[in-house]
Amino acid sequence: MDLLGPFTLCSGDGTVIKIPGLKTRAVLALLAVSPQGERGRKWLQYKLWSDRGQAEGAASLRQSLRDLRARLDGYGVITASRQAITLDLDKITVDVRQIESAGLDTTLGPTGTFLEDLEIPDREFKSWLREQRSYWAEQIEKADAPALAAVSAIAPQPAQPIPADYTPIIALKPLSFRGRGKPSPYLWEGLSEAILEQLSRQHSLSIISRNSSQEANQRTQTIEEFGQAVDADYVVTGSLEGGEDAYLLRLELLRCPEQTIVWSGNFPINLPEGTDVLVQVASEIAGNLGAQVSVFHERQTPVINPSNPQTAHLVWRGRWHLNRLTKHDSAEAQKLFEQAIALDERSVDAHVHLAWSLLWQSWASRSARDDILKGRAVAQRAIRLDNTDGRAYWIVGTANCWLLDHKSAYQFTARAIELCPSLAIAHAQQGSNCILSGKPEEALKHLQRALILSPHDQQKFYFLGELAMAAYLIGNYDEALAFADEALMLRPAYWYAHLVRFLSNTGQGMAGAAERSLTALRDSRSGLNETDIEWLPFEDRGVNADMLEKLRAAGAFVGNPKRAKATGTSL
Repeated sequence: MDLLGPFTLCSGDGTVIKIPGLKTRAVLALLAVSPQGERGRKWLQYKLWSDRGQAEGAASLRQSLRDLRARLDGYGVITASRQAITLDLDKITVDVRQIESAGLDTTLGPTGTFLEDLEIPDREFKSWLREQRSYWAEQIEKADAPALAAVSAIAPQPAQPIPADYTPIIALKPLSFRGRGKPSPYLWEGLSEAILEQLSRQHSLSIISRNSSQEANQRTQTIEEFGQAVDADYVVTGSLEGGEDAYLLRLELLRCPEQTIVWSGNFPINLPEGTDVLVQVASEIAGNLGAQVSVFHERQTPVINPSNPQTAHLVWRGRWHLNRLTKHDSAEAQKLFEQAIALDERSVDAHVHLAWSLLWQSWASRSARDDILKGRAVAQRAIRLDNTDGRAYWIVGTANCWLLDHKSAYQFTARAIELCPSLAIAHAQQGSNCILSGKPEEALKHLQRALILSPHDQQKFYFLGELAMAAYLIGNYDEALAFADEALMLRPAYWYAHLVRFLSNTGQGMAGAAERSLTALRDSRSGLNETDIEWLPFEDRGVNADMLEKLRAAGAFVGNPKRAKATGTSL
């Protein structure tokens, strides 16, 4: 099965097997990149028929399975139960699964886009496809890195100029109106002010003032001219549609000067819900904009010039390394953040990201208390440098949570959200705080808010993994499995999500599925031992004991029951 480029399925002798129907082909693709090739029926229904009722979605899935059986009869690659559908990955080769293990065959030319011909008008499938394309593009880049390095060594590229200030600048172009009548001054003026105010709370961005944007808009004709007039790296354009009390705000984020569309989104505004709706919508917009600018800006960071490094440049390059979530990149990120602090000891950005890189390493390796305290101390220093930056409070809250000081963790994280309501990772951490302090029901609203603020966040696998754990602790095993599956789709090696799958399958009494989940858990967490589970900072240690009991009964720790200090390096 080839998923890079057009969807293609061939038999062992090279004969093309034609699969009719876009969604039927999509079922195979969804299974092909799933953990162990298995997905729940409800999960598949939701990804392909999210706009239909449960009964209609189930019927459509059954029809797709009948079509697949008709085409694949005799190959024995598809099995189905009442709960799940499985593609036997031992009997089928999938091109993208070979990337990490065998590298890429570049002799046939450039690789294609993931499922470039499978455009399905379903919002959930579109979201899945966008995330998968981003993930596999990154894997291809990693696989091609040695070849690219060799080419670079033969024909070095000219050094790119390094700007003195690498902080992205955003300008909000005055909104246009399309609809009946004229919106009230409260909506028309208040909306722009609310968006700019929420964006200004994200301290890694620079925001052009509303007055400057209005003045530039009056003397320019095009978006390109507007961007040049305010010297912005990004311009947000938009229109307000509708009338009376119900409106739809359509926004686009453009990269200047080439006017590349980085992101677009629609936001409904219902004024009868109360005046606070503008602040809520504005924080959602700021969260989406901030996340997209960060990702795009990290990827555009040029190679560092060692003879003339800049603080902001070092921080953005470090952020890029940190978000790759590997041991090597984590070490590189820390070096860059430390170098940035050496250049500017008052750089809040450098302190914030160094603190987070230290905590990330602590989580990944199950470090001792002293390592967590080290990361917290750096975040506390950031608070002293700027006590209006919510990011540092979120990191202190995270550290306190891992140190089992749950009350303080909740308070610091709440302060982070108060200072920056659009900070998605802080909302997610508050969800974690609730889970670990015995309030999984309350956790759901915080985690769902994080997904609204940054639906394509680089840490989305973590948001979903926490939702999975919350659902498991509530006893909603089907939902826990669905969230865990989605987390693993984004990060297949996320052992915490594999743990939730094992626990949920065990809770349902599904012995076969629990055994497969345990195998996947042990594969993702090499040397899994009791210390990994004991480290999890649940306030009620009985939760850890219950998990350990289930894992011991399944033989999870045979050969490696416990160690003094865990040494794993992967989230």
